[in-house]
Amino acid sequence: MQKLGVENTGDVFVLDAEYRLRFRGAVDDQFGTGVTRDFRTRLFLENSPRDLMANREVAVPATTAPGCHIDTDPDADRQLQRWNLQDWLS
Repeated sequence: MQKLGVENTGDVFVLDAEYRLRFRGAVDDQFGTGVTRDFRTRLFLENSPRDLMANREVAVPATTAPGCHIDTDPDADRQLQRWNLQDWLS
């Protein structure tokens, strides 16, 4: 996960036959941060392999992808910080 740079649950990846990263991002354009469309209009995950199989460069090599953050180092020693609403309001 760390080598690909996975950051959230919405990230998808397309690698070529030599395991080079050719696309990273969202499956399509239906959902985004603050955006929800009734229909998807661009199929990033579907079109990227088609470009590669046709010996073309991937038309859109990267997009942002909405999703929940993935902790790639869950065993790291973290210090929990106590949070208090009263402290924040003052």
